Amino acid sequence: MKQKLFVSGFAIGCASIALVACSSSSSSSATQPDASGDDAGADAPDYRDVYPAPHPGIPDMKYFGGRVIHHPELVTVTFRGMDPTLRDYLRDFGDKITSTDWWHKVMDGFDVQDGTSTAHVELPDPFSGQIFSDDQVKSWVASQITNGALPFPNVDTMYLIYVPYGGQVTLGNDVSCQNFGGYHGAGDVVTDGGTKRFVYAILNDCRGPNGTPQQLKDDQTYVASHEIAEAATDPDINTSDNGGWYMPPGNDAWVTSRAGGENADLCNGLGWKEGIWEVTRVWNAASVRASGAPCLPSPTAWYFNAAAVTENPHKDQMVGPNADGYFVVKKGETRTMEVDVFSTQPLPNPMTIRVGQFATPVTGQPYDPTHSFPIYTGVTATLSQDTAVNGDRVYITITVAPTVHTVTHRFSVRAVLNATDYHSWPVILYVP
Repeated sequence: MKQKLFVSGFAIGCASIALVACSSSSSSSATQPDASGDDAGADAPDYRDVYPAPHPGIPDMKYFGGRVIHHPELVTVTFRGMDPTLRDYLRDFGDKITSTDWWHKVMDGFDVQDGTSTAHVELPDPFSGQIFSDDQVKSWVASQITNGALPFPNVDTMYLIYVPYGGQVTLGNDVSCQNFGGYHGAGDVVTDGGTKRFVYAILNDCRGPNGTPQQLKDDQTYVASHEIAEAATDPDINTSDNGGWYMPPGNDAWVTSRAGGENADLCNGLGWKEGIWEVTRVWNAASVRASGAPCLPSPTAWYFNAAAVTENPHKDQMVGPNADGYFVVKKGETRTMEVDVFSTQPLPNPMTIRVGQFATPVTGQPYDPTHSFPIYTGVTATLSQDTAVNGDRVYITITVAPTVHTVTHRFSVRAVLNATDYHSWPVILYVP
């Protein structure tokens, strides 16, 4: 997929695939008690007082050259017929969001500084009741620049286009509000001197009359914050100019392609309240390298996880995919996977460890983060212990029945501190 997609229908809270997971606890640091069960054994080094204990590193985003938008200049584009209260709310958001504390935290390390708002533009509505391809979107933006309806772009300009409810935009076979809620891209407008690059974000209203005024506001600013963060750090994703920040292929459990590896995609579903606005959390490379929370802002001073020791099937087992993030178990066989438990500081209680499939949380509904489903039909997984502290090694024994067909299937190892503070480590089971 050339453009980056942001999937709609997110749950503000925790993502089920849990490259990261929810953390909304605000309790303070405390002495970490022992967990019940076995740890690494008497002959293994004791890392319980080393914070964080040794563990496999989280795959990291990389900068691949090219440009970033150092000082974003936002142009808020709305259409006649939008509720004036919502329109003014979005304009105020565009005026202020790139100079907030949230922006400073999420852009730290990306060489992106404060931005500004350069224009509010309200146009006749071409989208309602229509289907636009992305190529048509680019042509439409270029025509609006040419006729003077949109300000002429410079290297920092970013057009935020709020598509009304009922208007559809397609990207190949994907349809807005069915497969995605928004995306960002880049196009070119022809000028007397040649061509000029412009950057835009399509921000769909996927709720319309089916939500409250506040839900409409929250949806729009969440998607907008997602795309602004990504467009600033990877503005030329759908052009021939390779570059920008993203997590490259190499560990299939974490990301399978550039299309899913941008900084807000890696924290998809994790919301944050910045003043009155609902915004996204954003992957931060500096925090990851320090074993801290990947997605910032973080509501707690600590980060913890249960890091599975995975493998490259092609290199380690001479079968299957040539990428990390897998655990190979052949049909009719049993293997044991090591999990290294760590935290960045002492925690108030032991972590509960779980393995399997996890449901997606739904805002406003009860959710038990310790409840898991089996990895796959015919596959069993047992834990050497179900609670742990920093420095413990937990072992997961996975047995695959002889009747299981060749399969590649995702699951997670999850560490739970409490009902709202938990993190998961993604793994792919490969049965050759």
